[in-house]
Amino acid sequence: MQKNIFILFIFFYSYIAGQKFPIKRTFDYSKWYIIKGKDLKRGDYFKDKKGKYNPYIGTWYYKENDLVFILKLQKVQFLFASKDNKSYYWWYMDRMVSTFKIIKDNIVLIDNLNAPAINTSYQKDKKEKDQYGSFMMGVDENSLGGQLRDTNLKYFYAYIYYNNIDDKIKIKLNKISSCKYSAMQNEPLCLIPNEIELSRYKSDN
Repeated sequence: MQKNIFILFIFFYSYIAGQKFPIKRTFDYSKWYIIKGKDLKRGDYFKDKKGKYNPYIGTWYYKENDLVFILKLQKVQFLFASKDNKSYYWWYMDRMVSTFKIIKDNIVLIDNLNAPAINTSYQKDKKEKDQYGSFMMGVDENSLGGQLRDTNLKYFYAYIYYNNIDDKIKIKLNKISSCKYSAMQNEPLCLIPNEIELSRYKSDN
């Protein structure tokens, strides 16, 4: 019942957002690096026109000894919106949202794998929003960069690379960069090795 209510809320909000935050200009996402500091306007949309994100979409699987890590990457049209002095400022960008499951010794430690993909910073409260990782394509278009977050609001910065020969992805975690929200040694996210290769989960095939 709660899930159905949440889904109805998503559809309702999407309709309201479409009325309140209309798209006015559309660019390829690569233009973001040029426009962001110069000519960003209300209603700009940085779209993945060339489908650069598409190979990353899906569910990915890693298993080593008694550790299982399952990662889901979804492409969303993400709305950034804020209100200042009774006026709204908004823009859109295609991004990859991540959710995952960590299993150790057959015990599930973290699991938001099948959570509905969040698609706006305006829709949900900050605590719930921050339970999702978010990635965007780098300037070189060879990798995704962002934060791998868990349901305890802990995270590591990460880069994700796609191997089109083997249809696999490689994740490199930056565990050196730390702050009060970085995962600590005894927390589930730290169980993931600094560099791992994931295969496409069989349910996607």
